[in-house]
Amino acid sequence: MQKVLFSKDLISILMQGENLLNRADILVYTAATTEDILKTHIEETLNLIVTSLDLPGTVSESIFEIIWQSQHLKEVRVIMICEDDVLHRARCKHCGAHAILPIPVDPGLLQEKVRQFLEVALRQAYRVLLRVSIDGKFNDRHFLCHTENISTTGALISSELDLSPGNRISCSFYLPDGTKVETQGEVMRVLKQAGSNETLYGIRYTNIPSESKAKIEAYVKKDRM
Repeated sequence: MQKVLFSKDLISILMQGENLLNRADILVYTAATTEDILKTHIEETLNLIVTSLDLPGTVSESIFEIIWQSQHLKEVRVIMICEDDVLHRARCKHCGAHAILPIPVDPGLLQEKVRQFLEVALRQAYRVLLRVSIDGKFNDRHFLCHTENISTTGALISSELDLSPGNRISCSFYLPDGTKVETQGEVMRVLKQAGSNETLYGIRYTNIPSESKAKIEAYVKKDRM
């Protein structure tokens, strides 16, 4: 499981184009201030920090000096966004940024950098489109929904049910070849859809039988060939 933090001012940019935030194997955190960045990193041990240089709070140089001096915290990659001039780029370098992107931010370039630093492949390499019905169960209540896509680590589903991050559900569905899959999962992402009664939920498998996982892996591999 990869853990990435974005400063809140960048979330709308990440939502444009291919949205990495609905990956079931990526935990996303947000920060409104530089102190939030440090606090979250101490608590969660992040893999990647993506932030604007002049986020409110303590100056970024001071926060990242603390990070780089800590044996526990320094194993993290950093992407920084700043004004496109010599002074601001120099400040980002002083913060130890591994990549520096100028304002205005190119959404495609930002997503590509995030993908590179998280060492994830293109969506097509790990997730395939699949729309099948799911027999779900949440708090002993049965519900029906549909998958939008599926991977070996999780799925994206659509449902009118009101779920929140952290909710645990049970899922039972059939792959197109008739193979039945049963698993338990946790809601990791909630993506509201404008003009629709259904919400998209990114689900991470938390307890999946080895035979069900093998069946999904076989299906994903076959579909990608």
